[in-house]
Amino acid sequence: MPKACIGLISAMICAGHADCSRRVMTIATDAERVRREESRVAAHIARAELAARARSVRGLDRTRRIVRGLLLDELRAYRRRGVFPKNRDFRDRMMPYFVDDDGTRCAVAHLLEVGGATALVARIASERNNAFVRELADEPELLAWLEAAGSSVEEAARIQPSYCDVNAASICSSEGASAPRASGVLEVTVLGSDRSSQSSATRVDAVYGDVGTIAVGTNLTTSGVHPTGTKRLVPLYAPESSSAVARDGVSAATLPGFEIRDDQLAGDHAVSKTDLTEALRSNSADCKARLAAIDPWWSERSERLCGEQGCSAAAAAPSEAASAQILVAIVGYLGMRRMTRR
Repeated sequence: MPKACIGLISAMICAGHADCSRRVMTIATDAERVRREESRVAAHIARAELAARARSVRGLDRTRRIVRGLLLDELRAYRRRGVFPKNRDFRDRMMPYFVDDDGTRCAVAHLLEVGGATALVARIASERNNAFVRELADEPELLAWLEAAGSSVEEAARIQPSYCDVNAASICSSEGASAPRASGVLEVTVLGSDRSSQSSATRVDAVYGDVGTIAVGTNLTTSGVHPTGTKRLVPLYAPESSSAVARDGVSAATLPGFEIRDDQLAGDHAVSKTDLTEALRSNSADCKARLAAIDPWWSERSERLCGEQGCSAAAAAPSEAASAQILVAIVGYLGMRRMTRR
């Protein structure tokens, strides 16, 4: 909500009482902070899902391919619900939560539970609730489950958002030079949002690069809830005219993108709209190099400070029985959810 509107509401409610006005402003500011955090987490998960679906699965057996596909579908459903853990204990800094005080699971914890690892989720939440996923690489049970699910601790770590301001990894992805790069970028204005579907109606104001058949003036739906009137740059990872525009349901045109104000990336470390557009259209390594050349803060050091670096840990080769158990758990979960919706 614009500050002018908040000020008007404060004046109407508080009738000049300073303490009341301060409380109204605090409540409004906190609500805006929560909304922005929800949008940020959803955007990160969307990018992680897109990269995961682009990964080759040739080395996986049939059961693990099925399990992996179902879990990625569930990750998409989790993102669209838009209910993520809340940090109520560390007011001075951002902090990951495996499970918050309301029982809300982070994306990785949710997928583990869907896949039958309820006891593992409970133990990690009890013993290491604020750990980064990369720090859980010493958990043999977690490594075994991920291998049986056709994933890895590196991939799971990429699903977890960074807990700092927007950094190079969140723009360029943390997947390395082989990550998908945008074929084009859309500049859009938000026309309105729908919290129930965690989406925003937008109008295309400008296009950069190969955007297929999308033209200026086109109305599109993008993911995330954003204030009406704000501007965003939305990367397209395949031209709209291509059959590759949607990878298993993740449409390039529905990614949230990045907010811009006064032709710059919104945030403490300014990047011009032109530079950001060029960075998005570069591969991951070139994208990070472009940002670092603009401001040293965008170097790899910012990623290490934000806990975005990858991790490496090997697990024993999974048995087909372990993958089958996860598959049975997923099918059971999906069946129960379908029954409760009737």
